[in-house]
Amino acid sequence: MEKKVSVYKKKIVKDLTSRLKKSKNVFVANYAGLKNKELEELRNSLRDISSEFIVVKNSLSRHALKESKLDDLSQILDGATGLSFGEGDIVTETKTLVKFSKDHELFKIKGAISEGRLYSKAEIEQLALLPSREILLTKTVASMKAPINNLVFVLKENLRKITSVMDAISKKK
Repeated sequence: MEKKVSVYKKKIVKDLTSRLKKSKNVFVANYAGLKNKELEELRNSLRDISSEFIVVKNSLSRHALKESKLDDLSQILDGATGLSFGEGDIVTETKTLVKFSKDHELFKIKGAISEGRLYSKAEIEQLALLPSREILLTKTVASMKAPINNLVFVLKENLRKITSVMDAISKKK
């Protein structure tokens, strides 16, 4: 019986290691005191943005984090800890988790790692204040497009003036 448990734990660590390696963002949060219904609400909101939240024993998480070379997150594993994995934009996932933590006081985000960079709780709260990636891209494109639009307007206005002058000359003759 003891051997089956160890094989089962190894399978969990292997699966968790695989998720950690393929995820762009990994968040660590304390979920103690939340009801299953609330956790399901969190999972559904994360699923909408291609992320997921799972609960795993801290000892197994530490093994998986070590194998994934994400040891920095091991320092904040204590108590009832859950992991959120995301492959998309960190700002979108951060906004979702921070909004959930504001709606549910028992849910506490402890830290995150994204593309090798460790984020503290304070940095995560600052990230949540940023506009989403799509909005930032839209603003960037709009600011790049504005000078071109202005140039087209100025050239068009000059053409209109030349056309008006030519029309006035032709009517005069």
